[in-house]
Order: sequence, then structure tokens, then C-alpha cells
Amino acid sequence: MAQASAGTSPHQPALQWLVLRLAGHQITTSPHHQIITSPHHPVLTRIVKMTFRPEHCQDFRRIFERVSPMIRAFPGCKGVKLYCDVNSPAIFFTYSIWDSETDLEAYRQSELFSTTWTETKKLFAEKAEAWSLKEEG
Repeated sequence: MAQASAGTSPHQPALQWLVLRLAGHQITTSPHHQIITSPHHPVLTRIVKMTFRPEHCQDFRRIFERVSPMIRAFPGCKGVKLYCDVNSPAIFFTYSIWDSETDLEAYRQSELFSTTWTETKKLFAEKAEAWSLKEEG
């Protein structure tokens, strides 16, 4: 179990909302969302930027709310989160962690991805951009 640093309490609520890396194994982003990683297992981070027509932002939020539990349960997925740009509320990013590129590709070839992407891309104002990243250090 991780120890709190000097001057902090392990029960301090503010700590629950910080992004913490504990012994290289776990990143906790909130009390309800965890992304588990292992220092001995390579992981792939996938970031997708999507710009929506403003009238469809809430539609996309509903889609994400509905499908994110299924994405999280997909083999090899360690977690998925949604972010919205603070200055451009029609720009969203999904941030997902995968065990491997093979796992991500299996998801991308799945019926879940196909139906979700078909539904989502109808709401776009611009073409989506995506990056697959590996940690360097």
C-alpha cells in the first residue's frame, strides 16, 4: 500500500482526484475510475480528438455514457476516459489504455466499435484525429 508523503493524510479527499502513479502499477484518476498498468507489461495509450457540431455535443456524451462500460470490459482495455476542451466545448478527447496494439486492433475490428463509430461520426464537425502512443520513460 502506498504511504502518504509527509504533511498529507491518506484520507485527504483532494488526493483522490489527483493523477497518482503508485509504484508503477496503478494510476488513480478518481475514486470511481482506475486505470491499472503493470511496469512489466507494455501498454498502449490511444488518444482520439473529435470535434462535434455544437448541437450534437450532448448526443455524444450520451453515446459515450452508454458504451464506455462495454469498452472498459473489452479484452485488453485497461480503461477509457472522456475529456472536453475547456476553451472549445465542442472538442472532445477519448483517452484509453490497452494491453497491446493487438488488443486495440481487435476492438477496432469489433461490432461494438463499428456501430459506435458509425453513430458518432455522423455528429462530427471535422474529421477525427487519433494517436497511438507508448511510454518512453
